[in-house]
Amino acid sequence: MGALLGDAVFFAFGRHGGAAVRRSAAYARVASFVERLADRSGPWEIVLARFVYGTRFASMFFWGIRGLGWVRFAILDLLGGLLGALILVTLGFALSQSATAVLGEVERVEKRLLGGVVVTAALVLGFNVVGRRLRAARSSA
Repeated sequence: MGALLGDAVFFAFGRHGGAAVRRSAAYARVASFVERLADRSGPWEIVLARFVYGTRFASMFFWGIRGLGWVRFAILDLLGGLLGALILVTLGFALSQSATAVLGEVERVEKRLLGGVVVTAALVLGFNVVGRRLRAARSSA
């Protein structure tokens, strides 16, 4: 619901500031390119924008500028949100067994590394003790 609310806020900014944006020099430079893309995909781009990193808020703002109706926007955005959630849940379920197996292997490796660290520390400590005793025996002789 938070994502849908955020999308609606950017859409509303576009709807209410659209005329000023269309008059700006920055929009004039990219208008033909953006309009061609929008004509090619249509409002279904709202659904697709959810899956292209970094385009979602700009897309919502653009469709607000373009004057898309609120109901159509809400339906397409809800559809995109549901589709995104469905894909993420499906991926999570499908990959959960793999993740469990990987975590089990990581745990085994961690235990082996910890054992290696303990053995190495014991050897270093033992060599230090033996070295001190040898040095002490040489100095007293």
